[in-house]
Amino acid sequence: MRRTDLAVCAALLVVVAWPAKAGFVDNFTGGSSPFTVGDPYWADTGGGCNGYIIQTTNAGSVCGGGFGTSITSDVTGSGYFLFDGTGTGSDYPPADGGGFYISPSFAVTADTEYFVSFYLTNANNIAPNAEVQPVIDGTTLGAAVTANGFFSDGSASDQWQLFSFSWNSGANTSATLTLNDLVLQAYGNDFGVDDISVQSNGTAQVPEPGVFSLICIGGLTLLGWSRRSRVR
Repeated sequence: MRRTDLAVCAALLVVVAWPAKAGFVDNFTGGSSPFTVGDPYWADTGGGCNGYIIQTTNAGSVCGGGFGTSITSDVTGSGYFLFDGTGTGSDYPPADGGGFYISPSFAVTADTEYFVSFYLTNANNIAPNAEVQPVIDGTTLGAAVTANGFFSDGSASDQWQLFSFSWNSGANTSATLTLNDLVLQAYGNDFGVDDISVQSNGTAQVPEPGVFSLICIGGLTLLGWSRRSRVR
């Protein structure tokens, strides 16, 4: 190839849009979610208000009205989020920390870097705050995270806070994401989670040699046709 032809091929690579890798998103839209519950504690939408999908805690019927205006909206301002408010007695968190969120199995592309992320906020300033630990297919991702402050403390940065982790799929072609709360106390430990996502980093992948050749041939053919048209 001539240098100009190589330049054309390089330019073609820049404009080619490669499809996103498989992944998973759950934003609780419409007040429903595909998540499953790994422990009966988290299925309790009564006394302790665990695993409750709501738009705001500012509703008298939500968790007995005990959380008032603690979290007034989801990340978008108008959708739904997952709320967990601990209680006492039978509503104590399970001793193993409990998978308060367990996704269904979803497809991933092998040997691909993914970002695992979610938004977290505390409902109040009653200690201790939740410590959320993501686990994907048995692999613990980094250290557990805790949100700063609480949603209605007057600081916008203490509302919905984004936490991200990286994960390489290795040989996996499917995966399941679990979010654990490592805080076992029933007092305090009230929090909201929203916009859970497992997505590839979106970096353009270099195509296989055969695909690259086809792209270049096609592009150079079009370039040649354009040149001949101008000569005529």
